[in-house]
Amino acid sequence: MDTLLRDLRYALRALVRQRGFTLTVVATLALGIGVNTAMFSIVHGILLRPLPYPDDGAIVRIGEVHQGQARSNVFLTNHSMLLLQDEAESFEQLAAYRPRSFNWSSPDGVVSLSGAAVSPSLFPLLRAAPQLGRLFVEEEARAGANQVTLLSHRAWTTRFGSDPDILGRVLTFNERPFTVVGVLAEGFYFPTPDAEVWTPYVIPAFYRPQPGNPGRQRIIIVSVTALGRLRPGVSEEQAATEVRTILQRNADTSPAIAARMSRAMLPPTGGGAAGGRAAGEGAAGDTPEVDAQVLSLREEMVGGYRPALLALTVATALVLLIAGSNVAGLLLARGVTRQRALAVCAALGAGRGRIVRQLLTESVVLSLTGGALGLAAATLVIRAVPALVPGDIARLDEVTVDGVVLAFTLGLSVVVGLAFGAVPAFQWSRVELVRTLNEGSAQATGGFRLLRSGRTRAALATAQVALAVVLLVGAGLLLRSFVGLMTVDRGYDPDNVITGRAVIPDLTLRTDVISPEAMAEIRDAIQRFAEALIDSLDRMARLPDVAAAGLSSNLPLLTTGGMFTTLQVAGRPPPSDPSDTPRSAVRIASPGYFDVMRLRLRSG
Repeated sequence: MDTLLRDLRYALRALVRQRGFTLTVVATLALGIGVNTAMFSIVHGILLRPLPYPDDGAIVRIGEVHQGQARSNVFLTNHSMLLLQDEAESFEQLAAYRPRSFNWSSPDGVVSLSGAAVSPSLFPLLRAAPQLGRLFVEEEARAGANQVTLLSHRAWTTRFGSDPDILGRVLTFNERPFTVVGVLAEGFYFPTPDAEVWTPYVIPAFYRPQPGNPGRQRIIIVSVTALGRLRPGVSEEQAATEVRTILQRNADTSPAIAARMSRAMLPPTGGGAAGGRAAGEGAAGDTPEVDAQVLSLREEMVGGYRPALLALTVATALVLLIAGSNVAGLLLARGVTRQRALAVCAALGAGRGRIVRQLLTESVVLSLTGGALGLAAATLVIRAVPALVPGDIARLDEVTVDGVVLAFTLGLSVVVGLAFGAVPAFQWSRVELVRTLNEGSAQATGGFRLLRSGRTRAALATAQVALAVVLLVGAGLLLRSFVGLMTVDRGYDPDNVITGRAVIPDLTLRTDVISPEAMAEIRDAIQRFAEALIDSLDRMARLPDVAAAGLSSNLPLLTTGGMFTTLQVAGRPPPSDPSDTPRSAVRIASPGYFDVMRLRLRSG
């Protein structure tokens, strides 16, 4: 330990005497280590960090894919969810949920809250525990009994001032009263960190009596997001096999229902009830094939980001290699001026191993200093990442500098110092005492020593150029793609456009059987909502600073939510594979919307 401390003191004195060299090397290493630390933080936060639920590896998303349907969405119909709850044995718990927005009628006005309607089994599935009160019970997942709510810890503290008497309080969400029965523990969130409210999810019944004709039943198909916790020893493949068997066995009993399901499967954010035809009225024919999807929740959430993140990781590694090669070259050049000092050390009895250790100590000190500065820079970059990238990247909010990132930075700094300091250390530790001490000065020996290290420096320079060319080519291609994306004609002008969102209350959950009276009530409520919205829009358009105002069912280029439809070109035969049928997003807009976005007509 005493020897190591002496090496450190000598290294610090030597580096302080050569401030220009030290600052150059530290800045170079700070760049290389900093970008790699920032990239590792992102990869760790998105891909590697476990989900905030105990034993998250057993939590899976469950979906079904019918013939002609794309595999991009992992969802179940209400029919399949109810079947799996009754028959599947591969799961400890099964739960369904649908993200929702809640209009809370607070004392200060209407406030929009994010949350979800969830099966009572969701919280045991995620191993969640309440801080106050209790969780939902199964009896509350029925129409009329679901007027209860759970609050997140953040909502309880920020919106209700940590009121200890919050339990039993009645809150009005979407013009309906909900009684608070519990507050979740601090740190829990689902499905997103901004979720503040949960209500019981009533999975719609698959069959409903036809209004005015109780003898006939109406098929109601709704897509839900389904989660399951695998039993110990059950793999994803085994669970998928069981789910597939159950779905196929029940699909064979009703080809008409299966055919309608394949047309009705839409994401929960964009789909709704698809019904209106009595059971048995579907098109005749063979039963469409149905397949099952059972995917790890973490993989389903972030698996799509892996290729891009790995490509960026390789790019940052190349930056570090270039920086390390530069540092190795600088250390080789610095050795020229230190030949006489190293020869004196050897003459006083220092062996080659002792000299190598001293030189490596200096390179590690430089690397650790550069790593500390790189860590500080990476912290600033990570804080700016949410503002620089799209906000819908899963788990982006979990990217932070924690103990794992600190350990990575420390280890990387030590490895870089040893790896790129080893070549100069072994090169200059071969001291020829007689020749070096007999030379007049370090400058006199410099030419000889430079020639001696020329091959090594040439190899480093060649590696630097090769890596730089690869990095520059990749950066050029990315820059060209970025410029192309920024200059593409989007067909609209987003400058000075301000957007807002209005959420229609969840009126369809007032009753399980949609009677003519209930439908009339829903139509009247929607009509009142639409009239109030149009009146607000008219008043907004008359403001002096507003050039135009309009409404649209979704924003341009936004692919989540909204409505979709399949297309068939007149005069062309339909594709042989139903999955190749063209599919288009549908937007419903008011006349003023075209003036707001300054859309240009091509014809008509």
